[in-house]
Amino acid sequence: MLLEQEPAVFHSERPMSLFTFELKNQRLRDNLITKKTDKEEISMKKILILLLVILLVLVSSAGCKHKRKKHTGNQYLQLATGNASGTFYNNNDDDDNNDALDNADTTINGASDETDLSEFQIAAHTKMADGWTGELSLDADSSSKVRLFYHNGTNWSVITFSGGVYTITTAQLKAGVRFKIEALTYQEAKTATPGQWCGKVEIQFVLKDNSGKIRGTEKIQMRVSPYIMLPNTQPAQTVYFVSTSDNSTFRTQLKSVLNSLGISYVEIDGSKYSYDRWCQDSHEIGYSSVERNGAQVAMPVVLRAPRNRPLINYPFNELLGPDFGYTAYGTTSIDTTDEDASMNSFGNLDVTPPVSDYPLGRIYYGGKEGFRRIDGYLRAFLNTQVTQADCLEVDSSWLAVGHIDEFMMFIPDKTGFKIAYASPRLAKSILQELKDAGKGNLVIHQGKGSYERTVNDVLNDADFTAYNDYCQAKLDTIRTQLKSQLKLSDKHFVELPVLYEDYSGGYAVAWTAGAANLLVLNNQNVVVPKQFGPQDGGVDKFEECITNRLQPLGLNVHYVDCWDSYHIFMGEIHCGTNAKRQPFSTFWWKVR
Repeated sequence: MLLEQEPAVFHSERPMSLFTFELKNQRLRDNLITKKTDKEEISMKKILILLLVILLVLVSSAGCKHKRKKHTGNQYLQLATGNASGTFYNNNDDDDNNDALDNADTTINGASDETDLSEFQIAAHTKMADGWTGELSLDADSSSKVRLFYHNGTNWSVITFSGGVYTITTAQLKAGVRFKIEALTYQEAKTATPGQWCGKVEIQFVLKDNSGKIRGTEKIQMRVSPYIMLPNTQPAQTVYFVSTSDNSTFRTQLKSVLNSLGISYVEIDGSKYSYDRWCQDSHEIGYSSVERNGAQVAMPVVLRAPRNRPLINYPFNELLGPDFGYTAYGTTSIDTTDEDASMNSFGNLDVTPPVSDYPLGRIYYGGKEGFRRIDGYLRAFLNTQVTQADCLEVDSSWLAVGHIDEFMMFIPDKTGFKIAYASPRLAKSILQELKDAGKGNLVIHQGKGSYERTVNDVLNDADFTAYNDYCQAKLDTIRTQLKSQLKLSDKHFVELPVLYEDYSGGYAVAWTAGAANLLVLNNQNVVVPKQFGPQDGGVDKFEECITNRLQPLGLNVHYVDCWDSYHIFMGEIHCGTNAKRQPFSTFWWKVR
């Protein structure tokens, strides 16, 4: 439990008894000097020791009879039955579905809205003396970050503090008072920082008698639930993608896979958003949760990307709703010289599965300090979400688009997880084997116009192969970082064949369909871009390699054609899709 309560001071104690001893018997007094028997003389020292032992026994016994009562909890200020110390940032819209966050007004609008708020109470004390009152207050840092309501016997009313205090009348103390609390924002700092809320709220209750004298103080602490991202290894509940005039093949094939697995999907009307197809880049769907009656109540929450392209409005317009929260951090402007607008797309943001020291995963994103980075406000927000920070920055600055999903993706396996990892070295080795077997004339990207090249042509292109060696060196450096920072080993990496080309100025884009830029559906199914690799006897040698590496992990590999609708625009399947995933069963408040 996260509840922290200070001891109540409303009970009185009798002082421990004091013990005095009087030696009334003359013979005993005499024997303090010396006592003789027929057999021996007992020294005064032994008598004194005997009396000391008797005294200690008496004091110990008296202490047991009058020991202080053990405090068992607050007498007045308490959490309501079934509620724990977490509370929602009430950022969904289930009151009247009016396209406004529920915490945007000062009203609890109906039962659904009421359910989202955590409850605490002042317990009823029917024998409270007339004229006694209570005062409820919040710590200074939280006063503008949360909102309190009280129940007046009929409905809920917002609390207006006067001088930082809400006065509770004698009648209310006798009857008891119910309170609701909602957070108005997520945590803004890891620890108490001036001007930035650390997510904790301290609620204080002071009892005063009819003369105004303080008779006792009680406190409880609560905290806002963090925003929790979900890794690709969590099962997809709903998949999202945008309809455009040129992606019907992609949509048809993807829907066929989803229907066969019973996974729901949302086909976003692209005409509403200028056919912005990059669904992954516009938002990230995570969740927040609180404890109710010992169980987790989770609410999906969409984090809008600070990306100034048409799909930026989709999360607010169509995802915000009943029991679906919305939040946005970061700006679409470039505020510092090292920020890069492309880095703000959420193909460049992800979270690991549970790893060492991070039982709910660790957030990671692409960038390079001092060069190309995501928005500073967004970085600050992510780094304050206590369950999955400190965030890990991975160098993706060498890529033209600059997104981490262009070369790595966490995927499930039978015993945990692996990382699907792009490998030019592996792709070149496949081509070299074909050449050595006298099959150098096989065509890569058959029917794809200027992308068509033979195996021999690729391997004989010194500039092309040297550039892929450069990309491989970048990937090897990142791999070393991931192993060190996440405490992984080589066995966690599953290399998949990918070749890159110099798009412009040395920045890389995938020349072959980026195999690591895939969509995980559940622990048994992944969707991988169709490769159009060299065909040997009707077998795509790149797809053969990918399948042979993923199937032993317990994964069925579904190839979907995204070449003409995504790849040639420098993206793949993960870039063009999004997913709402199953929340963790692990309670964040037990592991943070």
